[in-house]
Amino acid sequence: MATKTILMTTSGNDGDSSQASEDARLVLLRSLALLDTPPEVAFDNVVALARSLAGTPIALVSLVDAHRQWFKAKLGLDASETPRDDAFCAHAIAQEGVMWVADAAADPRFSANPLVLGAPHIRFYAGAPVTVRGQRIGTVCVISDHPRGFDRALAERLGMLAGLASNECEHRLTLHEMDEARREASAASRAKSQFLANMSHELRTPLNGVVGVASVLNQSDLDVEQHEMVSLIQTSGKNLAALLDDVLDISRIEGD
Repeated sequence: MATKTILMTTSGNDGDSSQASEDARLVLLRSLALLDTPPEVAFDNVVALARSLAGTPIALVSLVDAHRQWFKAKLGLDASETPRDDAFCAHAIAQEGVMWVADAAADPRFSANPLVLGAPHIRFYAGAPVTVRGQRIGTVCVISDHPRGFDRALAERLGMLAGLASNECEHRLTLHEMDEARREASAASRAKSQFLANMSHELRTPLNGVVGVASVLNQSDLDVEQHEMVSLIQTSGKNLAALLDDVLDISRIEGD
């Protein structure tokens, strides 16, 4: 038998639903900002463990984009990406669990694949999906140029390694979201401070007029009651000006 899988459920959505799902997957993949980035120890460690456990010449952390698979981490392969149409990993992300191809040359899905007929001459492939928030964005996979029968223990270990890669991606996404939230909060704080400063300026202009007129009136020939009322206007105006100064001070502190 050419292929085996464990815990396999193939995606059955078609048409608009399938395209919407793929669009959501690509949005999440790109939001991780992993594509075309330098090597990172966390992912390099995953492929090192995968190759050691499988005893294969090639191990990869592959991310499946719209038109290619790109290798975030790799051992035993010079290429940094391949077309998605040729990618075994593009098949692996269409199902849950580990996709196991015992002999690609005998599998009708892959027998005419350029990566089977030419370098790296894939015969055996096993890939576990890297899943982030319900979206399968890529795989941890191992590859050999020799056929290999199904090994449940290895399949389970690949699943665990894919879980480690998934956790690293989840952590990265959470950090990105926290940074975005901080930027939005900072922008909102700046906007509030600017509003308070503008409001204070707009209020201060007519207030200065009121206080100035009251000062002139207080020097006029007024009776006692009128002087008291004008003095009340002056005092209230000065108190309001002090409040506006306090508002400005608070906005400056929050903006720092």
